[in-house]
Amino acid sequence: MSFSYELKKELISIIPKNESSFLSELSAIIRTSAEIKLKQGKFLIVIKTEHPELYQKINTILETLYGFSVELEISEDESVFHGFRYEIKIDSTHSNHVLEDCGILYYDDEHNIQFEAGIDKYIIMDEEDKKSYIRGAFIGCGTSSIVLTAKDNLNIKKNAGYHLEFVFSSEKFASDFSYLLADFDILSKKVERKHSYVVYLKEAEFISDLLALIGASRMVLKLNNEVVLRSLRNQVNRQNNCETGNISKVVNASIKQVLAIQAINETIGLETLPQPLQEVAMLRLANQEESLDELVKLSATPITKSGLNHRFRKIIEIANSLKK
Repeated sequence: MSFSYELKKELISIIPKNESSFLSELSAIIRTSAEIKLKQGKFLIVIKTEHPELYQKINTILETLYGFSVELEISEDESVFHGFRYEIKIDSTHSNHVLEDCGILYYDDEHNIQFEAGIDKYIIMDEEDKKSYIRGAFIGCGTSSIVLTAKDNLNIKKNAGYHLEFVFSSEKFASDFSYLLADFDILSKKVERKHSYVVYLKEAEFISDLLALIGASRMVLKLNNEVVLRSLRNQVNRQNNCETGNISKVVNASIKQVLAIQAINETIGLETLPQPLQEVAMLRLANQEESLDELVKLSATPITKSGLNHRFRKIIEIANSLKK
């Protein structure tokens, strides 16, 4: 189950605190996920979702605010997560009233129907209304590319970064929504993508703040746990890279020393070297995979790491001089 799917499921389960917030959340859901059709001079609202739980939530809101329930249609759709698409329909008898109350539809001075391009300020009058609107917007059009790390596998490929976004059809709506997030000190970015306008967050801290704001406490814990796991995995990777780098240095140094010793042996012979150099040459040939630290421990003659390194440099200098 994806992070986005789990998050939407938790958000759908949250019941707004008052009727005003019910209306705010309903407005956001309709604006971001509904198709509004004109039928014989009246509108029909069709909310599309892959979450069957949303049907009960919409019913609860409508029964609380208006005293009626709605229809549900189910169709197979391989493009969605669970293979089914759910359509929640608010019929033409009630749609105009609902759209007007939600600040989506209004009448101008000449009594012509107009649609609000942005977010109606009266639908987000107080803090709880704003939170409900943000929650409804994510239910309707939110998504995230966050992939949770398996707890028993810290060595998986590097995950994508932290990314959560809302996709809107109107630039004005996207801008208003970005300002709405800023009211809670959540700094978002906005970009145009084909014919859509995307408001997105890429910092784990802001995403966590957003989830906490709209009541997704379970997913906040999962996200924070993911941050810790990724930090641990990165620490393990850095340590492994460091160890790998050290091993490479040891191997490269050993190869260079062994080649120098072999070159001397094949030309003037190791017996021509001073006794201290002969000893370290034989020590290296007998322990080609060991580091200098290990060679110091294995040496029959007491010697420091610095002294051992100095003698190997002398051997390499002699080998280089023989090539000239």
